Amino acid sequence: MSFAPNSSSLTPAARSLLQKLATIVNSSEFDTRVLTIEGHTDSVGRESYNLKLSTQRAEVVGQELVFNQVRADRITTIGYGESRPVASNTKPDGSPDPQGQAKNRRVDIVIQTAP
Repeated sequence: MSFAPNSSSLTPAARSLLQKLATIVNSSEFDTRVLTIEGHTDSVGRESYNLKLSTQRAEVVGQELVFNQVRADRITTIGYGESRPVASNTKPDGSPDPQGQAKNRRVDIVIQTAP
C-alpha cells in the first residue's frame, strides 16, 4: 500500500484493499494470526518528521482494519521512517528518484502466528 508525499491518508483503493484483507484475516483459517503493520517513508525531509509520518501511516492502516472488525489486540503498528527503503531515493547522479521515492512511501503488513 503506497501513499502520496507527506500524507498518511488512505485512498479509496487502499480502503477497499484493507476491507478485503480484514475479511481474510477474520476467517477461521487466519483468526488466530497477529498483524504487524510497518510504516515507511522516502528520504525527503527530516528524519524525525519521516519517523512520525511513518508511524501515522501504520496507525491509519491499523485503524482501518479495526474499523473493518479486526480485533485491535491482534494489531501492532510501528514506524520505521526512511530506514528501510525498498528502492533508491536518488539516482546515481545524486538527483531525486521520484519512482524510487514512491516505492518507499508504503506500509507493509506482516501476518504471523500468534506467539
